[in-house]
Amino acid sequence: MQGRIKQFIKAITAKVTVEDEKFLNKYLKEERLKGLFRQLPTFEQRHSLDVAYTILEKYSFNLDDNEKKLLIQGALLHDIGKLKIGLNPITKSMAVVMDKLFPQIAKKLTFIKFIDGYYNHPKKGGQILKKYKLSSELIYLVENHHNDKANHGHLGKLIKILMECDDLN
Repeated sequence: MQGRIKQFIKAITAKVTVEDEKFLNKYLKEERLKGLFRQLPTFEQRHSLDVAYTILEKYSFNLDDNEKKLLIQGALLHDIGKLKIGLNPITKSMAVVMDKLFPQIAKKLTFIKFIDGYYNHPKKGGQILKKYKLSSELIYLVENHHNDKANHGHLGKLIKILMECDDLN
């Protein structure tokens, strides 16, 4: 529970710095991708940046350049399916608490926009990225960043890293 309180405080005080902008320029070179990323609320941008930084800190030495680029782009865009779904730090906290305490009930409440977004943002994110004609591997990472049940083939290692670093942030 203490971790969730820290996440909430981090969300309501979130900022994107000049250094973060330089990082985005390195990994999301296309203006259309930076523009897409910037449509996320600041707290989600901060979260996605923190996931990407955690990947670099923990796994940079285990990844080749192509894997690193793909995984960092995946981290930066993994929650893009949360665009325009009514999530803010308070509704996100409500969704998280409901999921932890009453998961069977919460999963039946997907008619509520922010609950639907909480549960279905990976699929929605994949749909958004398909419109941008991004690589199938990047789309797969986004669509499956909460799916620990599937056999992810050659992307399994990257999915596992993304899921772990997402959970840490």
